[in-house]
Amino acid sequence: MPPVHQLSFERPIYELEAKLAELEASGTATDEVKEQIRHVKQEILRLRKEIYDNLD
Repeated sequence: MPPVHQLSFERPIYELEAKLAELEASGTATDEVKEQIRHVKQEILRLRKEIYDNLD
């Protein structure tokens, strides 16, 4: 569940977190789904670093 107060620059992170939750809740454990989950987790980490490193 995303936080009640979202800042606009954080929106892409929350969207990916929602996608991740959806994939994990699907109950499907195929290699393809596992790879998608891995990719989304990596993208979340990358986005967090990019967004928060650029805050002044």
